[in-house]
Amino acid sequence: MGIETSWKLFEVGKTRRDAGALFGEEPRNQWLDNYITMGKENPTEMEKLSLTRSNHVMLSSNVLLIQTEADTILVDTGTPPFSDGFISEEWTNSKLRSILRQQKILPTDITKVILTSLDMDHAGGMVHYDRSGKPVLAFNQATTYYHQNGCNRVRPRSVERANVAIELMEEGLTEAVTETTEISPGVFLHPVLGPSGNGAVVEISRGADRIYYLADLCPTVFHLHNEIISSFDDTPEATYTEKDRWLRAAHADGYLVMFGHGVHVKAGYIEDSKQGLRFKPVEVT
Repeated sequence: MGIETSWKLFEVGKTRRDAGALFGEEPRNQWLDNYITMGKENPTEMEKLSLTRSNHVMLSSNVLLIQTEADTILVDTGTPPFSDGFISEEWTNSKLRSILRQQKILPTDITKVILTSLDMDHAGGMVHYDRSGKPVLAFNQATTYYHQNGCNRVRPRSVERANVAIELMEEGLTEAVTETTEISPGVFLHPVLGPSGNGAVVEISRGADRIYYLADLCPTVFHLHNEIISSFDDTPEATYTEKDRWLRAAHADGYLVMFGHGVHVKAGYIEDSKQGLRFKPVEVT
């Protein structure tokens, strides 16, 4: 059997973030000039965020769908679904199930789920509420993989639904990964120590495909700049080191990089130019 690989990156919801915290120690006047909606080009090739009066921006919650000859894999599951009637100011309800229906994929068709984070904007879609209102695993035929290094995140989970999701996952088929693991032929989960102790990067290396899904390690194109590290980060020093290592590898080996929270710019290549390194966006949706 030959190598068959297809992948698609979907925006399944939005997350609301404080703009100052998103850009960390970057001075306000600089991120306002360089990264917020404006009429001039910027080094990050046209990613623009709109700022609300309350100093917030809306980021995308992205999910990567990988289909091979053997598996149908979801990398992350996005924000929580609407089916429990819960409304939050921090995120919009997930469109993942409807997107999968459009792709003619049933929840039972998903064979593996890779979570790059256990936060609600990555693992929220793990829970589905049935007609009786009972929480159940959304992908009950899938094995779920995540990085577990023996330490909990410093910041507590923000809502009870996060605990519900984790408890349901523990009842299902799960594999806690502590080292680089080949989840499916040519699909790897790489544990990383930023922005939390339980982060992960996903690599696709199959046929002609060379992809790094950087998730929260480099959540947007803006975070390609090494000095921009979110204030939400539990381990900024580790993030700085890990991010630099993965971006150097992506440049050296010609990998497509994908962002877990990119809005308009979700993926692209780091390339050489006469002016030095530049980022070339690629349309992936």
